[in-house]
Amino acid sequence: MMPLTSTHFRAAVLATVLGLALSLVVPAIGLVSFSPEVEAARSWNYFDSVLPLRGVVVWHSLWGTVALAGLVGSFFFWGPARWLLAASLLLSVAAQPFLGLVVYSSFEASFAAISGMLMLWIVTVSFWSPLASRFVEGAVRAP
Repeated sequence: MMPLTSTHFRAAVLATVLGLALSLVVPAIGLVSFSPEVEAARSWNYFDSVLPLRGVVVWHSLWGTVALAGLVGSFFFWGPARWLLAASLLLSVAAQPFLGLVVYSSFEASFAAISGMLMLWIVTVSFWSPLASRFVEGAVRAP
């Protein structure tokens, strides 16, 4: 078995950021075209949500900020970064029932699932691996 290095960890962080960008930004700016059926289904997003639409936008902005700060901090082994990532994962699961109906295309769902699994792996490694000591030290240093 190959030992886990900071290079592997940082590659996972970069892959997670790329996956999130692909799942969130690419469809939003229109680089992915959807069939008319998918467009019609997407118009039902957040139907029957407990939060008003403005609250949903604020929630997603807050989650994205916390997740991105956690990922960037994890790249540099910043101490609180792993806690930010763990909180973003737990809060995203806890908030899901309050968002109502959410429709994703297969493109968005695939990259979001990959990013979510990588984020969980990053949190697990940052707490329970030999690399966890780098987060405790709080040192920002080169690989």
